[in-house]
Amino acid sequence: MRWKTRLLSGAAHQPQVHDDTVVVVDGCWTLAFDADSGRQRWGKKAGGGHSPVIAAGACFASDPLGHARAWDLRSGQRSAPLRLRMQDGLATASNGLLFAAHPMTGLSAYNVASKAVLWSGAGGHHVTAAPQAHGSTVFALMNTPSATARGQQVFAAFDALSGHTVWSWSSGSCAVAHWSADDRILMRLSRHAGWRAAARRPRPRQWNASMAPRTYE
Repeated sequence: MRWKTRLLSGAAHQPQVHDDTVVVVDGCWTLAFDADSGRQRWGKKAGGGHSPVIAAGACFASDPLGHARAWDLRSGQRSAPLRLRMQDGLATASNGLLFAAHPMTGLSAYNVASKAVLWSGAGGHHVTAAPQAHGSTVFALMNTPSATARGQQVFAAFDALSGHTVWSWSSGSCAVAHWSADDRILMRLSRHAGWRAAARRPRPRQWNASMAPRTYE
């Protein structure tokens, strides 16, 4: 064992390694360590207890007013508020883009290098889980706003650069417990309907796995 360190809450998320920095969210704290020596570089009250979002040498989290902020991985220096609304736990980063959701603005895309918001408000629904980005597509799980569809959720795929909807797919009345997406397949697990999968393009084709719904509590 090269090094170990004591954390604060006993409920830390899985550490993430980026270049020579280890980042871990421990309770309401985000901590950064030197990957070689284990020396703590910095610790900030940020992240809201959710997994860290890392892009272009920075860790992104929301401030108390709901604006995204960036912490330099090496120094811990905090940026000024970005021109991006963000709620902790509703963001991901891929290929130099930060995808973040907030109740006021919906899902948005931010180019970390140019510091420009590429698009916002995609889908027009309230995002309920961290989006997932793969290749040129970003996937999101959203609640439908209409009274007639109350309780239903919608999966949607958006073009990462333009925010245009590639496809959307209602999950029906079953609450989604877990979901995952990659370049070809979107899968979701609900408490009542078991596994269901869909092809990524151009529109999802569904199938149900032969698993007993009672397996999932």
